[in-house]
Amino acid sequence: MDKITKDKIVEIEYSLYDSEGNFIEASESFKYLHGHKNIIIGLEEGLEGLGVGDEKEIVIPPEKAYGNYDFEAIQTIPMDVFEGFEIKEGESYYAQSEQGEIIQFKVIKIDKLNNEVIVDFNHPLAGKTLVFNVKIKSIRDATDEELKHGHPH
Repeated sequence: MDKITKDKIVEIEYSLYDSEGNFIEASESFKYLHGHKNIIIGLEEGLEGLGVGDEKEIVIPPEKAYGNYDFEAIQTIPMDVFEGFEIKEGESYYAQSEQGEIIQFKVIKIDKLNNEVIVDFNHPLAGKTLVFNVKIKSIRDATDEELKHGHPH
């Protein structure tokens, strides 16, 4: 029987909760290439060695998920940076970093008096302990093309 190891294409079904039991999301079919950092490290470590049909609850601390909450990731940006864009407090948006990365941020406060916007660049799940309930649906060897591209086809 196949076990989850590096270079396997793995299909899982999962439900994700925070440590207080609040539902975050679920998927009936999620495929990834194991051992290639395509999923958070704590989940990948928790799935290692499981087989088809196995079910497991995997509790992942922030350090092995989306990191600890970083208060330095809250930044004040001049309002003119958002000129031409309609933004709202409490909403999340995407931007491109100077290195070309797509990054998500949340608008915390629009301060019209000081002509600035306070934004939070932390991942929405930063600082949270995550609880995955997973079931392994399938495992197979990755093709050469999948290994080259780093993801399942």
